[in-house]
Amino acid sequence: MLKIVFVDDEKSVCEEVDEALSWLGCEVHTFVDPTDCWEFLVSNYEKVDVLVTDLMMPKIDGAELIQRCLSRFGCKMRFVLISGELESSVMLKKISPDIEIILPKPISITDLSKILEKPIF
Repeated sequence: MLKIVFVDDEKSVCEEVDEALSWLGCEVHTFVDPTDCWEFLVSNYEKVDVLVTDLMMPKIDGAELIQRCLSRFGCKMRFVLISGELESSVMLKKISPDIEIILPKPISITDLSKILEKPIF
């Protein structure tokens, strides 16, 4: 079973993704607060296959969250970034090449599920 952590500061997006990916047979942990997500990752990173994170969030943005994961855990998981503002070059420069893909918002569950179907490493 694929274990996914999904973080987006929009509660409705988290609920939709949680329902859809759970229906597809994934174990999903969703967070609307990136700080809560980080605390979960610190304790559970070895159990996470994919981190899907929004780029623009308060407190910790998606690029910083991915950088923290890489610094603390190495490349133990895959990374998918979602954003409604892909043209934000300042933010995109902070992004590591370890990000597998950047998906535009609104998220297509079909596109996300196709990405998640790829073998892990």
